[in-house]
Amino acid sequence: MPDKNDPTHDTQALVQRARHGDRDGFTLLYARLAPALHTWASLRLPPPVRSRVDPEDLMHEVWWRALEAFRTYDPDRATFRTYLFTIAKRVLIDALRRTGTASRRGLPSPGQRTGASAIPDSLTDVSRQVARDEVLYQIVESLRALDATDRDVFVHCGLEGQKPGRVATLVGLSKEAVTKRWQRLRERLREEVPEGERLLVDLD
Repeated sequence: MPDKNDPTHDTQALVQRARHGDRDGFTLLYARLAPALHTWASLRLPPPVRSRVDPEDLMHEVWWRALEAFRTYDPDRATFRTYLFTIAKRVLIDALRRTGTASRRGLPSPGQRTGASAIPDSLTDVSRQVARDEVLYQIVESLRALDATDRDVFVHCGLEGQKPGRVATLVGLSKEAVTKRWQRLRERLREEVPEGERLLVDLD
């Protein structure tokens, strides 16, 4: 995984590389945010759907769409994390709709895409590494054990990178209450799973 403290690998630097057609930059960008995206997918996919849609397939669909639409991304309007999770929410909605249709099943797997639409092997390798990460598995299980409000605050603030004021309207709490919960949850993550800080790159 990219080193959070390496200035050449911070998200905005990687975005600039990718915007200039550097596929290695895009792969590093993917590796930087893949842990947060995989955790998000694992938490957002309802149990009945997980047998039909794997978090890894959802990740690939998100990044395929992000790559296809990358030329439309404007860093002056939103962070890349915000842009990515906006796409992720649309992909999740599509996946839930598809699993409710008897004639269709889940999302395309990497092997189902061909030619220019194929998922690069480098991204597939990163996804597999993330999916087998024991630390991330531990974090997901810990987050599933939280009450629904704390879990939503962690997802919105910690994974999606949304501001407390915006999250307050989503979870039905005051901005101050969301801020306090988020600080407490982050401290808990640091204490229980110090390595989990990699989920929160570029949020400081």
